[in-house]
Amino acid sequence: MKHILAPRGRLLAVLADLPAVLGAPFVGGRNSHRVIAGPASERTEDLMTIARLAEEGTFRPVIDACFPFEDIVNAYRVVDSGRKKGSVILWLDPRAKLTE
Repeated sequence: MKHILAPRGRLLAVLADLPAVLGAPFVGGRNSHRVIAGPASERTEDLMTIARLAEEGTFRPVIDACFPFEDIVNAYRVVDSGRKKGSVILWLDPRAKLTE
């Protein structure tokens, strides 16, 4: 992951497992990257800011794959592969479309 971070960049591991949480302080190394892992508390103001940035096009989430809910097994396979490069989306409504 360090190769995609800007110099002095930060990575927030929202859903980190225990090894990632324990190893987070040591990941940055000489590149001065900082990895932040562990439980996070969501604040309404923060979520509103993220929503505003997304509406403006300033913040664009990285989406690896999208699956209908009926194909949840394959969605888990992508997540468990350790090779996903973004979020994996499950569609609950088969008529819903992702807008770019």
